[in-house]
Amino acid sequence: MLPLAPRRRIGWMLRANRLLGADQRLRSGREFARAFAADSGRDLAPSQITRWERGDLPVNRTVLRCYERLLGLPELTLTTVSDAVHRFYGDLDDTGTRRYEGDVRVTETSVSRRWHDLLAQARVPYAMTGAAWDELTAEIGRRPGLVLHPPTLWDEMCHHLLGELVIAEGREWLLRQEAMSRLLGHPDGGPAAVRTCTAMVDDRAVPVFITPLSLLDATADRRANRYVLDQLDNPHNELAHQGALLAAIRKLRAGHFRTAPEWRRLTAAARGLLAGSGPDPAVQALSGELLTGMARLLPHENGLRAQLAALHHDGGPALPQGVPADPGVLVDNLVRRARGLLPVEPPEADDVFPALIAEAMHSPNADLRLYSVMLVAATPYRWPLASAALGEMQGRLKDWGPGLVASTLRMLTLLKTPDHRELVYGLLVDPAATPPLRHAAASATPHWRARMDAGRWQRVLAAQRQQARRAPSTLDDGILRALAYGMATDGHRDLLREVEAGSTGRPYPPQAQAIADWWTRLPPQLLAAARR
Repeated sequence: MLPLAPRRRIGWMLRANRLLGADQRLRSGREFARAFAADSGRDLAPSQITRWERGDLPVNRTVLRCYERLLGLPELTLTTVSDAVHRFYGDLDDTGTRRYEGDVRVTETSVSRRWHDLLAQARVPYAMTGAAWDELTAEIGRRPGLVLHPPTLWDEMCHHLLGELVIAEGREWLLRQEAMSRLLGHPDGGPAAVRTCTAMVDDRAVPVFITPLSLLDATADRRANRYVLDQLDNPHNELAHQGALLAAIRKLRAGHFRTAPEWRRLTAAARGLLAGSGPDPAVQALSGELLTGMARLLPHENGLRAQLAALHHDGGPALPQGVPADPGVLVDNLVRRARGLLPVEPPEADDVFPALIAEAMHSPNADLRLYSVMLVAATPYRWPLASAALGEMQGRLKDWGPGLVASTLRMLTLLKTPDHRELVYGLLVDPAATPPLRHAAASATPHWRARMDAGRWQRVLAAQRQQARRAPSTLDDGILRALAYGMATDGHRDLLREVEAGSTGRPYPPQAQAIADWWTRLPPQLLAAARR
């Protein structure tokens, strides 16, 4: 099955919100067109609504914001998800049409005061909100010729934004993620954004790797390409390897690697991946996706496709498949159960919702899973899908592999529902749970809405350390690092100090201690700013 075009994804999100929303009157296309015309001041035929929602026509930010107002949704709820989907899938949809450019360009005079106010605000630590970052960078994105003086203004802006981004959650995280992506793509601001991302990865005092590295997929800048390839060749650790793989996969698809030296380095990276990608499940899955993409896209004239094929025939593992063509019984069950839990009976079946679930459950690519789940989370399907997935997993956990458990638990975390807390806790304290299952459960705790009290966290830590002594695993360090991160986002600073200090003769792994040390040193003003 071909991936859904961005327009279809966004159209589905709009239609699901309108048809399943609280205002029954607006479920009529004719009534919604009237309300839209009254709100926007422009005449609109009901057929225009249909074409937007089927993905036949693009929608810009003006349209998205009107949907938000009419349906009573928080500002930028739909707009930011739409921005993320268009960016992730590229500027062109499957018809070859260039994506929308946002709102109509405004004159310099009309934005001058607001523009300067926002720019001044961005230079002050902890002064911005997610919405302010969105407004400022959207304006920057509409001005590709913009040059700031002194140039260090870009560095200040990027430093403040990225510092908030890596600790933010949910909507506030997504607003900042898209804001940073716009800066990375700007001709004058891009180099500063690249420097900021790479400096964070290299900073030993900041144990954050995946986000700043994967952000580099937003730019074709040669320095960004070189740094991603450096981390493929010689990553700082498995997390940096994950971030580099995520960036390289999308860069490959976007055509960022354009020179012969870059392709030679990719081939060398492929040789290393075929020889073995280590024990981390995410690195293994992403390695397979990158190799599959290389086999499909390597240029014939350089003979690199043949080289990769030769490496494969010399004993490398088979290239894993992506999302199955048939999502199977599991996806069908989830669709049926979720639709049955909706507050109103859905007026129609559709093929987008099952496709999004299939991606969220089966894709090896964490970014693809993320954006598929975020689309669902921006609609009334959020709670029904969470309930359906939890029920399905509780009933069939023994039959599921750790990869499916991991993707489902992470989906529940991204849907921001607390219902999976007991299941995660049970896996983490169960002495019979395998290391991959415990790794999946631990990875679901950072930034979840569930939260656990200090007593439970202490029991979980004790159980993991006991398991590591009884039956050591290559995943033990990753489990404890994820748990330290989960305790951090739960707000347990006292427990983090215990992790940082360790106990006599029993120190925690360095990555877990680094997380604890970093988080306890974060200024309270920064934590508060990232929540706004």
